[in-house]
This record gives sequence, C-alpha cells and structure tokens, in this order.
Amino acid sequence: MPWFVPAKSSVTRKAFGLHGERLEARLALSNVPVLFVPGQPASLPRDVIDDLNAGTYTQAGIHLNDFLTHLGTSPDNLTTEFTIKPLGVTSPSNALLEALRDVGYQDGLDLFAAVHDWRMPVAPADGVDDGFLANVTADLMTNGHFDYGVSYLGYWLEKAEAAWHADLTNSGPFPGVSIISHSEGNLLVRAYVSSAAYLDPSMPKIQTWVAAAPPFQGASGIYNLLANNFANPLGGDVANGGLYPFIELPYVQVASFGGTIYGSDGAPLITRASITNPLTGKPDPYRFMEQYIPSLWAENATYAFLDGHTVNSNPRYRNALLLDVNWTASGAVATGFVSQLDTFAVVYGTKNTTLTYATTQPAAFIKPVLPLIANAQDVVGMFAFKPWVKDVSVASNGDGFVPVVSAVPPSFVGNPGIHLLPQAFNIHGQPVDHDDTISDPKSIQAILGQLGFTTWLPTAAKDVVPTAHAATAPKPKVAAASFNSGFLSTRKPLTNRPVGKGRFDLVVPFGFVSATPPSAMLAFHVPALPGAVPPTTVALMARLFAALASQSSAASLTSSTVKPRR
Repeated sequence: MPWFVPAKSSVTRKAFGLHGERLEARLALSNVPVLFVPGQPASLPRDVIDDLNAGTYTQAGIHLNDFLTHLGTSPDNLTTEFTIKPLGVTSPSNALLEALRDVGYQDGLDLFAAVHDWRMPVAPADGVDDGFLANVTADLMTNGHFDYGVSYLGYWLEKAEAAWHADLTNSGPFPGVSIISHSEGNLLVRAYVSSAAYLDPSMPKIQTWVAAAPPFQGASGIYNLLANNFANPLGGDVANGGLYPFIELPYVQVASFGGTIYGSDGAPLITRASITNPLTGKPDPYRFMEQYIPSLWAENATYAFLDGHTVNSNPRYRNALLLDVNWTASGAVATGFVSQLDTFAVVYGTKNTTLTYATTQPAAFIKPVLPLIANAQDVVGMFAFKPWVKDVSVASNGDGFVPVVSAVPPSFVGNPGIHLLPQAFNIHGQPVDHDDTISDPKSIQAILGQLGFTTWLPTAAKDVVPTAHAATAPKPKVAAASFNSGFLSTRKPLTNRPVGKGRFDLVVPFGFVSATPPSAMLAFHVPALPGAVPPTTVALMARLFAALASQSSAASLTSSTVKPRR
C-alpha cells in the first residue's frame, strides 16, 4: 500500500503528553515493549535516503540499484522513519513513533520499528485452508534467513525480548509485546497469531494489537497490478507511494539487460530465463512479479469485488494467505485469534472515496493502462484491442485504499473482543486517508488510548491538550493558513507556543498537500516520471534514475567483479 505523501497531518514532539508533560524515561504505563510494523512500501533502504538528503544522487542511484537487485534486505539497512528533504516527503510513521517516545517509550529498549522487506512473501502457504499456518514455525521466524515477512517479525520479537531481559529493572518471565501495525504490516501479525509459531512456548505472545488500516480481506486495487496494469493509484500514483517504479526498474534490468536479481541468501534468484514465458519466448511481467514481489498476492481482495464475484478459485489471482487464516466452516471471516490477545483494536478510515470494486470493460484501443515495459513492443501492446478492468471507487467507504468491508469484516462487528475505532475526518476536516490512520493526531490519540494513555484532543480547536490542563488551559487560536503553489497546496506551520507548564500547542509542520485526490491517477509519460508532480521533484528524481540507469548495463550486472550481497 502507498506509504508516503507530502507532509500534511503530523504530530511533533510534545504534541501528546500524559498528565501535562512528557514522561521521563522508563515511566511508561507498562514495561511491555511496543513493536510498530509498517506497511508496503514503508520500509526503505537507509543508505538511499541518506544519500538523497546529502545531495549525492549518483551514490543514491548506486544504493537504490543494490536494493532493487537484492531481495531479503537486512533489517539493519531499512528504516521507516524518514524525511526526504529534496523531494519534500515524509514518512507517515514519523508522527506515530515520535508520539510513542513522547509518552515514555525508548528506541531499542521498549520501542522497535519492525521494518521488513515488503517484497518478500508474507508467510509460506501450507496448501490447506483451515485457519492455521502449519509451516510458520518458530524456527522459520528466528533462523536469521529473511525469506518471509514473518521472518522479519520474528527478528524484531527476539530483539524486543533480548532488550527486556537486558534491562535490570525488569524481572521474571518476558511479558510479551504490544504491536501497532499499519496496512500490509497487519498481514505479518495476522499470519503470526494463526501459526504454529504462536503456539510455541519459546515465542513471545501479543498483549495488545492495534491494527491500523488493515486489509483483512485484501484490496481490490491490487487485482489490476497482478494483471500488469499499474494505472490505478496503488500502482501509478508515484507521488503518493505507488509501486510502479519499484517494480518497473528491476524488471527492465532483467528483461532488457539480462541482469540478475539475488535472493536473501545471496544466490541468483531471478534471471531472464526464469521470467521467460515458454509459449512466447519473451519475458513475462506476471512471472517477474510472481518471483520479485509475491507479497502482492497476499493483498488481493478475497471478497466479491470483480463483476460481483470473487477471484478465489482462480490460481492466478488467489490470495492463499488470507483465505487460509480467515477460514471458518461458516464462511465468515475468522475471529478466533482474538481470544489469544488481551486487547485487539482496529483503527480505520470511513469517509474517504475508496477503491472497492472492479468491472470488466469492453475491448478498446485507448484505455487507462500502465504495464511493465521493457521494450518498444511492450509500448505498442498498451494499445491492443482487448477488454480491460476498471477500478471503481465508492464514496465514504474507507481510507482511499482499504474499504471498510476489508478493515472491518462483518464478523468483527458486534464482537465484544474487538474494539472498533472508526476515523472519519482528520484535524484538517478532510476525510481520513490511508496514512492518516497512523499520522493524524486523532488517530494517534485512539492508538495511544489502547496502550492505556489518556490524551484530550478538542477537534474544534484542532489542538492537543493533555488531561491535566483540560479544565484550565485556554484554547489557542489556530488559523491554518494555506496557499496554492504550482501543483501543490502549501500549509504554513502553526506556532509552537507554550501555553502552560509542560504543554505546547499542536504544531503542523511545513509540508505539502498533493492537489490530486488519492483516487485520481497521476499522468504518466512512460518511461519518464509522472507529469503531475512539481518540476523540481521531477528534476531530482530524473537525476536519481539517470544514476541508476548508469548502473543497469548488462556488463555492470553480469561482470565477475559484481558480487551478490547477503
């Protein structure tokens, strides 16, 4: 799921507090560590971001090439908390992680950003739809091989437990963890709680799980991506984190230049031969995606979204993971996993226009199509006279990408063990979007509440007021001035003025709000960048991709001097 937008609704330090001031270290309400599991593609290579912020674009291209040609990236080289200053974008993870620090959690001690390589399959299938993942074992999650998303989760669970035992203020058995997960990150947790590993006494248990924007029944917009059409926002809206460049660039390297993609063990995994369709003798985009980003299949919708039907019986599009963990004899989405948790809550958007269905359209030459392209024949193929599938968005039906029916299946409604925390509008009065579910102060307030923290957010003033000062603190005037600038609407920062001891007004930092709604497709000039983004952004990204292209010759990818990394 898209992961970044130009900053529009975020929380800075001191935005949240308990009893009026930031908690001192180790004074959090509980000694249970918190893991934050971001979504797709919210874990990015740290070295690429550092290079971009330093202005070393050629080096950024080299490091990006390294990331794109190696699957199973080490978690130590990934980050979900960042601002890319030259591009004017910030991760939605920033606000949530900072709020957790503000209430007393400390990085590496009881707070862990559980980053993962979102291209990897979420979990191994066992071939039986029974609500249980027999192949997800404690050994698979902790053996140090990052072949699956759950392997990364196991790594971070071990880190959290080791840090807890190393803290001399703790004693007794490890109490387990609390988890906050977003978007695709929820699928890693969902797989874990329905697995053999979770029943293993050596593995940590989850006390509280807060699922933000969870695609528990998948997302309809994924279908077109699997059909090699990235024209919808999930694929083509690059300015908002669309996946197209993350897949197109390595596809070109393999299909056009004969390059190699290496697996998590450093061995060659994807080659031109492995993606060639034996019937056509040509590289097949479907075969490439199946090998390069199998996690997409775990996100495809399982409800009746295509022409009123499911795709669950079609092996090309079937979501084996969700059909397994969601299985019940009655056909309803499983809720039994809730009994294994102390607290389970869902934070989800309700008022945004959201990709929900898809309809097959008659054959046409001109249609919204953005396929993976490796040569001129692929461009010509864009205009083939054939049927196509149109994504259909529904007003007030989710967060833009995950519809309500997926975040909150009918079997969740009325279940006393499931806390439903719907989010309608953000602090700017706009419908909550996918990223707002972890970055908007109102959503963060709801998340912190599930961890036991009480904050007060008077929405009329769009201000965060800690509980201790709720009765006496004056409500400051907060005029959110904004103006248009080119393709962007720029919001001026509000002042960070102390109003009382330990309390500051909410600060909306300087950032950008895309003028294109999440449901609208950005214009593409293949193979260039999207046209509907700021010219400065286009220029910077062009330099980055030019540097990457210089690394993409057949010689550079196949030379004996190029060694695969682990």
